[in-house]
Amino acid sequence: MGRGSELSRHRRASAVQRGPRGQQPASGHRRIRGDDAAQLEPVIEEYPTSKASIWARQMVADNDLLKGSEALLVDKDEAMESLKKAVEGYEALIAETNDASIQVRSQIGLAQAYESMGEIEKATQAWEQVASNSSSEVFTKHAKS
Repeated sequence: MGRGSELSRHRRASAVQRGPRGQQPASGHRRIRGDDAAQLEPVIEEYPTSKASIWARQMVADNDLLKGSEALLVDKDEAMESLKKAVEGYEALIAETNDASIQVRSQIGLAQAYESMGEIEKATQAWEQVASNSSSEVFTKHAKS
């Protein structure tokens, strides 16, 4: 395979991860394709306590959040189902890991999922957790805005 076709394949893959008209998702997360999400399942199942499994679970929850957010204006039932899966994934990660990076990312994802579901009180509580628990000034400032 020539270099030109490799670049073309990379551009197509990159375009899949971007939103409409090539824009990055507002959350900063990139959506993984459905087949990529399915490829994470063996890692999660075979190595449930590994860092790779924890990050794979984070990616799956992020993907559920993006899928749900994108579906809100098209299919509310599908959106709510994906958002509920994201909430479950984030809550499990928060409860099961003490990795600071995962904790903050999951708390932010949880807040965004609750916002998308219209559960403002729960979203506010999640953002307050980000503000009080984050050692990152950037996350704290974002949570308080």
